[in-house]
Amino acid sequence: MALIDELRTRIAAYLSQNQVCVISTSGCQGAWSVTAQYQNRGLELDCRVPRWSDAIYHLEQDPQVLVTVLDTQPGSARWLQYRGIARIDPSAAD
Repeated sequence: MALIDELRTRIAAYLSQNQVCVISTSGCQGAWSVTAQYQNRGLELDCRVPRWSDAIYHLEQDPQVLVTVLDTQPGSARWLQYRGIARIDPSAAD
């Protein structure tokens, strides 16, 4: 289990070093994605998607997402992708 804990720690550190992700989902109208700022709590992301964006509609239709986080370090060609379920917080302000 130590290896899994180390991996989780490294992923959380990677997420903490970056602040922007691409959220992708699909629905009856095809594939769709939006860029969003985020803050992480461990491996969980709180993404800020503008209310006026079509993102809300698509995420309400299909909450399964693929999140891609690109490394912001100059000259880096790393990224992290993982799948999850989006939850929309109706009380959050843009």
